[in-house]
Amino acid sequence: MSIKKISKDQPDNFEFNKKNLEEANNIIKNYPDGKQQSAVMAFLYLAQKQNDNWIPLAAMKYIGKFLSIPYISVYEIDYHLYKVLSTNSTLNLSNYFKLSDWLYTSIDQT
Repeated sequence: MSIKKISKDQPDNFEFNKKNLEEANNIIKNYPDGKQQSAVMAFLYLAQKQNDNWIPLAAMKYIGKFLSIPYISVYEIDYHLYKVLSTNSTLNLSNYFKLSDWLYTSIDQT
């Protein structure tokens, strides 16, 4: 496996568009107080959809501020997710979120 390198062509800033900001606020409501940082993968997915399947560093920093966690934590999660997805051709991010939504709904209703 090759090393994931950060692109030198990075935007200066990032913010969720209106639709994704509303979605992010709805996602946060699913987590108990103090556990909102668990929404980081869902936020990465929103950022990826908003940026044509690419997550710039500015988006990771924005997500970190939004969730009150260090951006390096967001970067580490993105990197590990990249490793999983690049080594498993049957799993992609949209399938992961369908599965996680199903698990969350199943657990929430028990």
